This record gives sequence, structure tokens and C-alpha cells, in this order.
Amino acid sequence: MLQQHNRGTQCDCCFEIVSRKKTVQLPGCGHTYCADCLRVIYRMAINDEAHFPPSCCSGAIKIESVKHLLHSPQIRAFVRCAAEYSTPVLDRRYCADTRCNSFLGRANGGILRCGKCGNLTCDVCKDHAHPGVCKEERGRDVHKLDADLERLAAEEGWQRCPSCSRMVVLSEGCNHITCRCKHEFCYICGAK
Repeated sequence: MLQQHNRGTQCDCCFEIVSRKKTVQLPGCGHTYCADCLRVIYRMAINDEAHFPPSCCSGAIKIESVKHLLHSPQIRAFVRCAAEYSTPVLDRRYCADTRCNSFLGRANGGILRCGKCGNLTCDVCKDHAHPGVCKEERGRDVHKLDADLERLAAEEGWQRCPSCSRMVVLSEGCNHITCRCKHEFCYICGAK
């Protein structure tokens, strides 16, 4: 229930009384958030994919309903992260320049140009772009790294999420886990 006071509205996150102009009531659940709390929630979502998308009890908090309370750089960063996080992990490509390492987009089998630093990256070997056919395509064992990862996973007891194929590790608690993709399964047998 929306708590209104003489001085403003109470934020359901920090419980501070804030000017009504600096709050938003979410559609669906009706919870009220102040601008400062929304900025923290969006900062967490931008910095850590585990917190993406920003959400409340009724689901994701749509950027359209809160963008008037966020700063422009934060909105731009959120849009970039939404594009990255919506791309399957194995299809994500990043700038080959380790000083930049910006998200370039989805794998396309060609050459990707970085919008931040301008460097070119080979989509196949994920190194700096080079002339001619990529050595990875010419017959070098492209699956060696995958085989090494699978061998390490077996040694360490890691498992893949049956939904998104991310590697997960059980650090504590029961064997029933929820992956970042929101898929729930038993860590031991993989069953839902």
C-alpha cells in the first residue's frame, strides 16, 4: 500500500520519505521505489549479470517506467548490458584488445569491429583480425579447449545447466539449485 505523508511518499526499499516526484509506483505489484534505490538496483544489474534484469515481486522492472529517475549514462549502460546479457554466453564476442574487452555482439563467423576502440576481432579465433582464412577454420583442433574444460569440470564436479549450458558449481546448501537463467534443477542428477 502506498504510504503517503505530508512531506512525500515512503520508498518500499529504503523506507525513507521522499518527494512524490522522485518516486515511481511499479505496475503490477504497486511497490514504490525512490530514485536512489532504483539507481542502486540498476547499477547492480549493470555490474553483475546475476542481478539482471532488475526486478521486484511482480517481475522485471521495465526501463520505460523508471527511466525518468535514472541518469542518462546509466540508461545507456543498461541498454548495452541488456544486449550482452540477452545473447547466449557461447555466442558472445568481446574485443580482442585486453585493455578494451568491450562486448561486440553475437558471433557471426566474420570480423567484428569494436565500437569503443575501433579494433577488429576475428570471430572464429577471438584474437585480433588477420588476413586470410582463420587458422582455427583451417583444421586446428577447435574443440581442444572445450575438451579441456569438460575434463576440468569432471575433475572438479562442475555441471552444466540443462537449459542454458552454463557451467555451475555447488558451493553450499542443498542439491537443488537455480541457474542465472532461472532454470531450476537438481545438481546431482540434473532433473527438474
